[in-house]
Amino acid sequence: MAKAWLSLGANIGNPPAQLVEAVRLLDAHPHIKVTKQSSVIATKPWGKTDQPDFANMAAEVETDLRADRPAACSARYRARNGARAARGLGTAADRCRYHRL
Repeated sequence: MAKAWLSLGANIGNPPAQLVEAVRLLDAHPHIKVTKQSSVIATKPWGKTDQPDFANMAAEVETDLRADRPAACSARYRARNGARAARGLGTAADRCRYHRL
């Protein structure tokens, strides 16, 4: 099993609830197990600053998926929930670190 570290963020609707749901969906995936998660912190937007503050957190997962698959899973979740990446910035979930042990 490999470990991956995902950074998750939301700033529309109810961001803390969205993060809880995102972690739940990740853990429900048959090839992903959430092993650790950080607390949620509030951060100011950067780059495009005329938007609400973000709720951010990190999750450590174990997976047997290829390195690009956890980010693809989060992209599908965002698409189902109407989220879009800021032009030229991407989202925190698009930038994951992956380490095969």
